[in-house]
Amino acid sequence: MVFSSLTFLLLFMPIVLGLYFIKKSMRWRNGVLLVVSLLFYAWGEPLWIFAMVASALVNWICASVIDSSENPKVKKAFLAAGVFFAGALLFACKYSTFFANTFLSIFGAKTRLKGFALPIGISFYTFQIISYTVDVYREEVKAQKSFWRLLLYVSCFPQLIAGPIVRYSDVAQEIGKRKTTPDDFSAGMQRFIVGLGKKVIFANILGMIMKDLPMAGSGAALSLGGAWYAAFVYMLQVYFDFSGYSDMAIGIGRILGFHYRENFDHPLVSLSAGEFWRRWHISLGDWFREYLMYPIMRSGWVRKLSMKKSAKHGRMFYRNLATIIVTMIVWTFTGMWHGANWCLVLWGEYYGIMMVLEKFAFGKALDKTPKPLRWLLNFIVAVVSFAIFYYSDVGDLGKHLAAMVGAGGGGLLDETSKTVMRTYSVLPLIAFVASLPIVSKLGKWMEKRLSANVNDIARVVSLSCVLLLSLLFLVGQSVNPFIYFQF
Repeated sequence: MVFSSLTFLLLFMPIVLGLYFIKKSMRWRNGVLLVVSLLFYAWGEPLWIFAMVASALVNWICASVIDSSENPKVKKAFLAAGVFFAGALLFACKYSTFFANTFLSIFGAKTRLKGFALPIGISFYTFQIISYTVDVYREEVKAQKSFWRLLLYVSCFPQLIAGPIVRYSDVAQEIGKRKTTPDDFSAGMQRFIVGLGKKVIFANILGMIMKDLPMAGSGAALSLGGAWYAAFVYMLQVYFDFSGYSDMAIGIGRILGFHYRENFDHPLVSLSAGEFWRRWHISLGDWFREYLMYPIMRSGWVRKLSMKKSAKHGRMFYRNLATIIVTMIVWTFTGMWHGANWCLVLWGEYYGIMMVLEKFAFGKALDKTPKPLRWLLNFIVAVVSFAIFYYSDVGDLGKHLAAMVGAGGGGLLDETSKTVMRTYSVLPLIAFVASLPIVSKLGKWMEKRLSANVNDIARVVSLSCVLLLSLLFLVGQSVNPFIYFQF
């Protein structure tokens, strides 16, 4: 079940809110939320729900032992056990077939193993479970005594299957005690409608454009203009798809009394790759910094390398080398988190290289570069990254990248891409403008210059139009899945 479906909007959500608010008892509300969350997940994954529950149960036990034990060795052992179980489950479901087939191809075997369907949202809830156990080990939070409350944290349906990745420390207090004020309900509903509009009005239509465009692997020769246009459209589709889902998740969470952190902050205005990733999928970047990069930086081999000094190279050289190695490790894992294929590994390496170049090669030059030019350069970097992100076959990716430098064999602009551009006219341009913080700045400008009543009326009218238009579009649209469900 997806948020942008008539089933969810007209059946599931009204029933959930009716049951949830019928009583003020926190025990009742948590019970309702846990049951509907498990039903929500079971709607699409009736069998894999047991994997999620098992992972939560094992880590609840491990975290409880960690919290109660005074023995450092016992703490480390149960930390390793909890993280290993959750990680092993993720590896088995998502990566085992990929690595097995890679191994077979290296030795020339023609046989390929067929993997099973990936459990929806496993990458998201696994990271949440791991962060909980690690935070208990670090004594940043107390272990949750109730397994059912921990399972509620893991399975809470707004952010269960496509994030944002919520740390237990962010919601620990609200799981036990929360309330929904009229302002919370209103703000949450507004945020949900905005997210719905992003998904249905922009992402879904951009998805239709992508279906009509020639891509590598389709048999058609790619043109220079068509390759860049397709990568640009896909970037916008992914942005509105995922940021729309995040908005809806944050909105529903607030209606229910939870205050999730932001997950997107207008990434397309970024002036560097580093800034882009501080604005895009913020919760994932925070997770990798907190639970992968910092632990690696504190590890013995990194410290040893950072302190090294030789006759040829000073200590700073080795410190920089350690930083580069850690950066590439983190971005390799970031790419693999998004999917088990070599194109996504290359995508992670691509951004790792960009981070290294910005820090050690072009940082000072970029600081002196005019902001419009810095924005343009980063925009090109981002568009290329989404061309890489799109493909699962390295050969097809190579053809698309070749087309982006004019070696695709399709000339300057192919007829199919030209027809698509005419058919959808300026919609991608409108979507691009909508991705910028223009609307929010316009809202703030109106708040300063217009009366509160006029602003309220304008807000109600605009949101009503977005909701009505979204519902009308949903009736006739065939493209509606969330892209990040595959992760």
